[in-house]
Amino acid sequence: MDKKTTAKKENDFSLEKYKDYSVIGLNEPIRIYDSKNRKIRLMAKIDTGATISSIDIKIAGKLKLGPIVKTAVIKAANGKERRGIIETKIKIKNQIIKTHFTLADRTDLRYKAIIGKDTIKKGKFIIDINKKYKTIETEKKQNKQNSSIL
Repeated sequence: MDKKTTAKKENDFSLEKYKDYSVIGLNEPIRIYDSKNRKIRLMAKIDTGATISSIDIKIAGKLKLGPIVKTAVIKAANGKERRGIIETKIKIKNQIIKTHFTLADRTDLRYKAIIGKDTIKKGKFIIDINKKYKTIETEKKQNKQNSSIL
C-alpha cells in the first residue's frame, strides 16, 4: 500500500469514528431539566478549561434543582470558594446528559451556565471554535418576525 492510500484509510477511519458526534460552538443553547422534567432554555459557555460545570444559583432555585449531593472547593476568578454541587439532566443538541453543576452567583455574568470538561466528556461532541450563535433574545425576536410573515 502506498502512503496516499494509507493516509486516506486513516482519515476515513477518523471520520467514521466521529459520525455520531454533534458539533458545538463556544457558546451553545442548552436545556436544563428539573426533577419533574420541566425545562428552561439558556445560552451556556462551553469551557474546556473548567473541570466541572456551573450554573447560576438563582436559576437552580427557580427550577428547584437539587438536592445538593456534595460540596467542593473550586478555584474561581476571585479565589477559592466552597460550592454546593447538584445533579441534573441537560440537553445539548440532541444529547441528554445527566451531569453535575456547581452552584454559583452568576448574576453579573453573560452566561448563566458553564459547561465544563466533566459534562463534555459524557456526550459525543466536537467543539468548533468558529461556530457562532445569536443570543436567545435575538433568536426569539427573529422567530417572532418570521412567524408574523407567515
